Amino acid sequence: DLTELTESIRASGIMQNLTVVKSPEDSGKYWVVIGNRRLEAGLMAGLEVFPCAVVEMDEKTQMATMMAENMQRQDLTVYEQIQGIGYMQQLGMTLPEIAEGTGMSEGTIRKRATIGKLPKKQLALACDKGATLLDLLEVTKLESKKAQEEVLSTFGTNNFQYSINQAIRQERIKKWRSVIMPELEAAYPKLKTIDGSDRWNGRWTEVCRWSYDNDDAMPVPAPESGEKYSIGDNEYLIILYKESKDWVQRKADEKDFNAWMKERKAAAKALNQEAYELRCSFVRKFALKTQKEIMAFHDLLLGEVELWKSFTKGVGYYHGAWDCSGIRQMLAIPYETDGREAEETFAHELERRGVRKETFTLAWALCGGIAGYVRPDDGYCNDYNGNYKTCEELDGHYRILKALGYEMSDFEKSLQDGSHAFFKEARK
Repeated sequence: DLTELTESIRASGIMQNLTVVKSPEDSGKYWVVIGNRRLEAGLMAGLEVFPCAVVEMDEKTQMATMMAENMQRQDLTVYEQIQGIGYMQQLGMTLPEIAEGTGMSEGTIRKRATIGKLPKKQLALACDKGATLLDLLEVTKLESKKAQEEVLSTFGTNNFQYSINQAIRQERIKKWRSVIMPELEAAYPKLKTIDGSDRWNGRWTEVCRWSYDNDDAMPVPAPESGEKYSIGDNEYLIILYKESKDWVQRKADEKDFNAWMKERKAAAKALNQEAYELRCSFVRKFALKTQKEIMAFHDLLLGEVELWKSFTKGVGYYHGAWDCSGIRQMLAIPYETDGREAEETFAHELERRGVRKETFTLAWALCGGIAGYVRPDDGYCNDYNGNYKTCEELDGHYRILKALGYEMSDFEKSLQDGSHAFFKEARK
């Protein structure tokens, strides 16, 4: 905008000579080195004659002089200032020479020269959007050209400050890791990285840690012979761990305990199975000889029905329907595969096999018909942890069997009252 300068020249004329040099191409013409704005404003004011000082300058000096004059103007944009300093550097001027020629401090010139090294296209766009020198100086902290381009492209959006902070942080982390990780990997080859859950299960104890924002990072310690190490790495924090001896011992103890417990569970099932076979042996031989015995047997079962009804709110309420496969197992009656079972009822099969009615009835009562069904490998030995447990259903079985003349062995009694040596071992 030359309006104000034009009015000043129209009123007062040219107060300062134009600085000109002879044209290298036409001896009758001159090039204006200093005063191009005064020339244009004078022509607009109607002047035809201008006072000039003719000087001798080589092309480099001419360009440097023109740029120095322009750099002193207050209306130059940030990008124009950066461009001007870049042009003067291309002419071979040093930063101190540019500072002397423009009247700016060397620090000011140096900052603009540094900004001038940013990617040109993205720099120009950012300046057009109003980027300040402080904004651009922040971007110069980035070493990667790609990162500079990406951050400059976000100027003018709400993400600019976040983008530049993140980019600077990532470069610092990358530089920090390039120092720590090679030394760490050299000292600890084949180092396993563990996740968060492994860090808190007691297996690993912290040896040392390195953080990217800690300038006083400790040196990498030498590994100890026979020790096992791992690393926790979440990009900005690296932690070296050593396996805890207490954890190793605890795991060894757990392994031994689990093996021992597996044996106990198997032994518990075996003891329950042994007691079951004793009961089955009695049931398979069970027979009634007189009408009196039959009546007593029926009364016993009716009494048990009433007893279990009061216990379980109805026969079968808690234990479900009676179990046919359980009856077959108790009476040692296998399933037949010749198709015969499809042609006859279970009652006919029992008759064909010579199973007495009272024998079947007793097996039925013990397999869910009246008392609760107890699996062959279940009983007073808990097959979950090998300890003693009460069993109301099995107590009912023994109550019925003893009423029918069954004599419990000392082995069965010791299981029922928990005095068996197997349980004593578990309590130690």
